[in-house]
Amino acid sequence: EVGELVTLNGQVTFVGRTSMEIMVEVWTENLKHGVKRHANTARVTMVALLNGKPIEVPRLICESREEKILFLEGKLRRDTRKQLADQRATEYARIEALSDEELDVALGY
Repeated sequence: EVGELVTLNGQVTFVGRTSMEIMVEVWTENLKHGVKRHANTARVTMVALLNGKPIEVPRLICESREEKILFLEGKLRRDTRKQLADQRATEYARIEALSDEELDVALGY
């Protein structure tokens, strides 16, 4: 709503070899009434670069149970993205290898 204060809180939740995932929570506060509410949560993945090339990032040390859970969930998201990317690449190659007639059949022509 117009006139509300927006606050973003970030927390590193997963670190791979060269990348990290940051969970960003968005909170709004109606300053007139003092009411705060959670508006959104986003997960942003960033890759560390030096001279345009990925470089290793320090390991994340998880201390609390919540941090450990967030880390393992982040790892699962990363692994799932990689699996889906591999599957997509295989399917793209299969589609590109289709003949014109096979493409027409696939499109229902």
